[in-house]
Amino acid sequence: MLVVYCLRNVTWLSGNHGWPDLIACTITILVHLKWRSLFASMIIGTTAYILMVNFVF
Repeated sequence: MLVVYCLRNVTWLSGNHGWPDLIACTITILVHLKWRSLFASMIIGTTAYILMVNFVF
């Protein structure tokens, strides 16, 4: 439910606005599969998203 809520307003076809969301979701999934830690996956995924939005895209 949280993923659907977070991604519901993303405009996938305008510019590169969907890329940070997609990359952050992928990082979150990979971290969770590797360490099985909810806290680590949330913190690392959120940090990756914030860094990408502010410095990359």
